[in-house]
Amino acid sequence: MPQKTFYNCIYMKKSLKPVFILTGILYFYLPLSAQTYRIEAGYLNHVRSGSGLSSTYFDGAQVGVSSDFALKNNFSYSVGGYYSFLYSFKEQLFPHDTYVRYTTYSHSLDIPVRLNYTLTIKKVKLFAYAGPNFNIGLYQPQKTVSTLTPELTELVQEFQHVTIPLGTTHSELYNDNVLRRLNIQLGAGGGIQWRKYRLKSGYDFGLLDLYKSKTASLHQSGWFVSFGYEF
Repeated sequence: MPQKTFYNCIYMKKSLKPVFILTGILYFYLPLSAQTYRIEAGYLNHVRSGSGLSSTYFDGAQVGVSSDFALKNNFSYSVGGYYSFLYSFKEQLFPHDTYVRYTTYSHSLDIPVRLNYTLTIKKVKLFAYAGPNFNIGLYQPQKTVSTLTPELTELVQEFQHVTIPLGTTHSELYNDNVLRRLNIQLGAGGGIQWRKYRLKSGYDFGLLDLYKSKTASLHQSGWFVSFGYEF
């Protein structure tokens, strides 16, 4: 196994530790009566933005499972586990037909913990939810292609607070100490359920600064829509 791949596997195992611990605590301490299980898949649209840095937009998909636990007065809480994949292509244009292009792939694990309120009208259920989401970064490779001259590179770096390598480079944003792996988000949304089929949408606001450099800040938030089947 190549050395870089070996170290990536070690980092991924370390990042999954808090995920398994948190999931175990939730399932052990919360009541296990009236469980409902659901498989879900959906579309993601995220933006990574902050002070001193230009915004980066991501599109992707998410798949996973969730469990609902009944409370009183139409309330319930849910815990889920989802694998999320995001893709971004970002191009910055500069004078003399020069550019910097970033191609980024993001692999992460999401653990949402939501409080739900459900209103039943005949065979249709309308619901709303709110609560935190714990996003754990697993692997985030990035390819950078720059045609800037060394002089222009220095000028751009001074104003954008980023390091722009010359030519074509490959990096891994977690292992290279660019981004933090943990992102805690606060989300809200709602949806509709008919029989065992559920359509859900919502938005998660990023609370933590993901950028490790002190020269700027970076937060990631996102919108999603998903389809679920209860079993």
